[in-house]
Amino acid sequence: MIKKIFPKQFTKEIPKNTSRRFAISDIHGCGKTFIYLVEEILKVTKDDQIFILGDLIDRGKNAILLIDYIIKKQKEDFQIFVLIGNHEQMLLDFYQKNNNQVSKKTLAHNHLEELINKDKEIKPKYATFFNEMIFYIELENCLLVHAGFDINYEPLNGETLFTNAYAMLWVRKFKGNLYKTNRKPVVHGHVVHNLEEINKNLELAKENKTAIVPIDNGCVYVSLGKYQKFKGEVGNLCAVELNTWNLFYTPFRDK
Repeated sequence: MIKKIFPKQFTKEIPKNTSRRFAISDIHGCGKTFIYLVEEILKVTKDDQIFILGDLIDRGKNAILLIDYIIKKQKEDFQIFVLIGNHEQMLLDFYQKNNNQVSKKTLAHNHLEELINKDKEIKPKYATFFNEMIFYIELENCLLVHAGFDINYEPLNGETLFTNAYAMLWVRKFKGNLYKTNRKPVVHGHVVHNLEEINKNLELAKENKTAIVPIDNGCVYVSLGKYQKFKGEVGNLCAVELNTWNLFYTPFRDK
């Protein structure tokens, strides 16, 4: 039985790929929306690569459906790579703080009751899933992370920009800095941006003129009735093709 559930490594090497590469972020339990995006719009094959930039869980009703789907597709040799988000980390921190137990009542608010067994422990397949998450990925033309990097971070005790886990999960108002990110733009989620803002940064990325590419469009907020607080169009689950910087998206479909 896995006792400590926490990502084992900050990053890992990703196989080079001549087919398509998609980044998707902040699914927040919108499992049906994700499956529709992947199968009906992107029509992903085993030659493609999908990078999920964290926050798979919380708020939406179909997080278990989502995780089970990803695990199944990975076993079928689809190339799906998953980063940890702050919502996964909050769950794991709470779990460990409570001696590796959590009640279904606690999980019910975020529709995660099926994560645990009768002993209130996270089921082994889900524990393995969380353990295999990583904090960031570096590709040939970009960096992928949940929230961003602390570009003002002064390395201490051998640490680097890429070992500051807290920033990668939580930093907000991330502006980016090409000088500090190996001259590569950073694709990230965590903070909702409207479609106009996302498209603007994608156009700059095509011209190698931006340090950030935000892709969270707040899909789940439609179900919560909170999308009105954002300016511009939100409520879609977005996928960015990382070789062309083209945007694909679908509205919330988890009704």
